[in-house]
Amino acid sequence: MCGGGATQWDHRSTLGLSSNRGDWAVNYLLTVPLAFWGVGAYVAPRSGGLRFALAAVGVLAAVLAMSCGVEFAQLWCEGRYCSVRDVVAQSAGAAGGVALWGVAGGHLSRWRDSSATRQSVR
Repeated sequence: MCGGGATQWDHRSTLGLSSNRGDWAVNYLLTVPLAFWGVGAYVAPRSGGLRFALAAVGVLAAVLAMSCGVEFAQLWCEGRYCSVRDVVAQSAGAAGGVALWGVAGGHLSRWRDSSATRQSVR
């Protein structure tokens, strides 16, 4: 139950992975698909690098804002601790999702378009 004061900041956390690797991995993986599909929603298969860059910056900013908002909201939840490590891991996951779209997104879009074309011919 949320309610309480703004005194639950985890001062023990560091930016390293030493305390809880599973927690870091979950926070990282949480935002990879969000960023991947977020960039994909704004980038056409044959659009230029400028559109990709703008989409990437927008998605990274949105994920960072979401992550900071969730961590801030945890200040008022009993038994929850805010951690900069979570924000860093989620931001890194978002960067990974954007990079994954940069590598595989064009291929995925072309495959989807060719698959849709084949089905409409039948």
